[in-house]
Amino acid sequence: MARTTKQTDDTTNEETNMNEPTDTSPVENEVMEAAPSEGSTPKVEETITAYRFAKVANAALEEAGHKQLPPQMFYSYAKKGMLGTPEKPLTEAYATVWVEAYLNRKATKQQATAAATE
Repeated sequence: MARTTKQTDDTTNEETNMNEPTDTSPVENEVMEAAPSEGSTPKVEETITAYRFAKVANAALEEAGHKQLPPQMFYSYAKKGMLGTPEKPLTEAYATVWVEAYLNRKATKQQATAAATE
């Protein structure tokens, strides 16, 4: 293993291991399938970026026959805390739930608009 010496602020030498693995794995959230007393194991869902969330959501929207939404919208929503909260982290499963809710809101809004114009 390669060892290097670096100078720190208090002018002492500190050895560091340059070949040590660093933890760059994505954040994971545990979701329980059943109560722990039933002997279930936690299912780990990987969080995704706002860009990946946009890709998954837009694929579902396109499949449902709707136009795609700009990825910038998802970044903005995530930054404002409207997506990716600790209670609802950005996962591929949540992206499909979000699309369903989005389409339901859109359909309700269209129905209200149609009723108002009659």
